[in-house]
Amino acid sequence: MRTKLIALIFVVGAMFAQSNEGRSDGQVILQNYFDDFIQDNSFGTSVLSRSDGQTTYQNLFIDFLLWADTASVHLTPDSLSTTFLVVSDTAFIDTLENNVMFGGTATFIDSIGIGLTSLSSQLHIESDGVGPRIVLTGKTDATADAILLLSATGATNVQGLQLRYDRGTAEGYIENLYNNDAGNIVFRTKTAGTPINAMTILGTGAITFPAGYSRHIELQVGSAVLGPTAPSPTTVGTFRGLGFDADNEVANFIFDVPTDWDGVSDMTAHVHWYPTSGDAVANGETVQWDITYRSIAEGEAVDSGSSVTASGTLTGGASETDKELYYTEIILDYDHADQPLTAEDCVGIQFDRDVTTDTYSGAGIVTMLHIQYNSITLPEG
Repeated sequence: MRTKLIALIFVVGAMFAQSNEGRSDGQVILQNYFDDFIQDNSFGTSVLSRSDGQTTYQNLFIDFLLWADTASVHLTPDSLSTTFLVVSDTAFIDTLENNVMFGGTATFIDSIGIGLTSLSSQLHIESDGVGPRIVLTGKTDATADAILLLSATGATNVQGLQLRYDRGTAEGYIENLYNNDAGNIVFRTKTAGTPINAMTILGTGAITFPAGYSRHIELQVGSAVLGPTAPSPTTVGTFRGLGFDADNEVANFIFDVPTDWDGVSDMTAHVHWYPTSGDAVANGETVQWDITYRSIAEGEAVDSGSSVTASGTLTGGASETDKELYYTEIILDYDHADQPLTAEDCVGIQFDRDVTTDTYSGAGIVTMLHIQYNSITLPEG
C-alpha cells in the first residue's frame, strides 16, 4: 500500500505542478492542501497530531487513492510533471518498497542504487552476502543466451564487444562483432597510467604479445655433430659435456628461426660451461667462445654468402672457484648484412673455443647451448 501511495503522490503532483491560472477555486484550494500534506508525508503519524486542515485533506486524499486503485488508473510517462520530479528529493520520497514497474521510459537525473542503502557511484549494484555483482539471467529456453553488449553504433549485430554465455553449450565467449581483420580484442594493464597492451587477439585469429616475452631453444651437446678435431666428452659429478682445450675443436649445431620471434631483435646464445676440475679460472684469465653461422632459407645453398662469426668472452675475477658453472653470452645480429635472420630460416652453427686468443690453460667443458629470443605471439607447429 505504501508504494501505491507514493506512486499516486507523483500523480497528484503531476496534476497540480503548473500555474494556478486557469484553475477553479476548488483546484487551487486542493493544491494548497496537497502542498501542506506533502510537507508532512509520514503516513504512520497519528491523525490526532495533525492540523485540522491536514486531517481533512488526508481523508480526502485516501478516498482518492481508494478510487484510483478500484478504477485501475493507468498513468503514461507524459502525464508526470518533470518539474515535480526534480524538486521532490529524498526529503519527500524516502524509499520505494516492494515492486515498482515503469511502463515507459524512466530517466534518473542523479543516481541509481540497487540492494544497498547508500550510493558510492551513479550506478551502484550490490547483492548482500555475495559481494558486488551484476547478474544477467537468460530466458528459460535452453537455447537463449545471456549477453552483455557494448554497442558502438546501436546496431547490435554490426559493431560492438559482447560477453556471452551460450546456454546450449555451456560455453562462455568474449566476442568482437566487427566483421573485419581490424576487429582486435586487446588485454591491457596499467590503464590508470601508461597502458600496456599485454596481449592482443587479432581479427585474423592470431594471438600477439606486443610487449613480448623471452623464449629459449635448447641445443644439447649430445646432439652436436663433432668436427674432424673433436672436443673430448668429459664428466664432472652429474654434469657431462664437451671439453674444449685446443684450437680447431668444433661442435656443430642447427636450429630453425621460430615463427613467433619478433623479427626485429637480436638473438642471444648462452654457453653453459665450467672449467677443468682442479684448475679454476684465475683472476684476469680469459676464455673466448666463438659461433660461426649462416641463416639459410629453404631452397638456398647451405654455403650461400659469407659466414658471420660472433664471440663471447669470460674474464676471471678475484673470487672464481673450482668447477664453477658459467653462462657466457654471444649476440647473434638479427639484421647482419651477410646473414640476416628470417623466420623459418635454418641456422647452421659451428661452435668452438678460440684458444689462440684466450689465456686460460685448462679445458672449458660445455654442457649446453641455448638460444634466447623475444617472442610476440604463440609458436606454430
